Amino acid sequence: MVKSKQSWTMQVLVDQLFGPARLIPIAEDVAEARERAELLRESPDLPAARQQLTKLAREIVRSTEDRRLRDEGELASTLAQVTRRDRWDDMSIDRLVAGFTRLDDMMRRRLKACPPDAHRWDFRRAG
Repeated sequence: MVKSKQSWTMQVLVDQLFGPARLIPIAEDVAEARERAELLRESPDLPAARQQLTKLAREIVRSTEDRRLRDEGELASTLAQVTRRDRWDDMSIDRLVAGFTRLDDMMRRRLKACPPDAHRWDFRRAG
């Protein structure tokens, strides 16, 4: 049986360059950052979790800037600044949890706004 291929139109090209194909990896990084921040709330003395969260925060800033996601980028930048502090007290960790939860919600809303058939495309190959 021959499977039909998706035709390349301007809309498909725009979606591949700026749409869900580019949003899903950012959304996954944000969800992972939120989980790391929540882990730190429970166990604040985990240097590996702090390092991973700092690295994820920088990557999220870079990705949001590359995709010109202004609101998400501003929030991500603020959160990345919090991760650069030497002191990771309870208030800083709570701020990170709240911020990454908010950023996660923002990314989910963006993904929900994508056309329904976009979620059937193979996004991993689009990068």
